[in-house]
Amino acid sequence: AVVLMRGAGPDKDKIPPLARTAVESGAYTVVLDASGEPALPGTISIALGRAEGLAACVAALYALQQMVVATALITVDNIGVPLRSSKVTV
Repeated sequence: AVVLMRGAGPDKDKIPPLARTAVESGAYTVVLDASGEPALPGTISIALGRAEGLAACVAALYALQQMVVATALITVDNIGVPLRSSKVTV
């Protein structure tokens, strides 16, 4: 999978060619999109609202965290289960 971040700043026009190349190669392509532009064809686009620079990165943090946790739940057996201890602290 390829994960791209597209903000509303001057670099937003550099993302579509990268996304197109990734899609054409057959890779799942996720775009965390804070540009306010329409979704890129063939990608999984997560609209974050219009932002640029550091504000766009901060807007993407929650979505990125959710993606990482969901991926871990799917790919790692017994995630969150203690391996070397049965102690539970509340």
